[in-house]
Amino acid sequence: MSLSPEPKPVFHSNGHRHKALNKCPPSSQDVLSPQHEKLIHYINDSWHSVIEDEESSKSSQKIIYFKPENTAEVLNGFQAFDLDTYWIKRLYNNITKSVP
Repeated sequence: MSLSPEPKPVFHSNGHRHKALNKCPPSSQDVLSPQHEKLIHYINDSWHSVIEDEESSKSSQKIIYFKPENTAEVLNGFQAFDLDTYWIKRLYNNITKSVP
């Protein structure tokens, strides 16, 4: 069984703001609602703001990274979650459930 993955967002970190989100001509499946476009622009602008803050703070140390002293204590009981496997199992169950 072959699953084609959904396209993933691309964030450009070269300091240039891009007006167009996608250079490919939109297909009927790529039409976004105004709410989706507004959300995409918000996330994109916020991400670029973070990148600019990070680049400008290299000399002034504005961003402080948390480093726990004892990582074993922080990660005690941590169990990794495989999201890809979860979605594959969910899709498989939905497909097989709908088959008579």
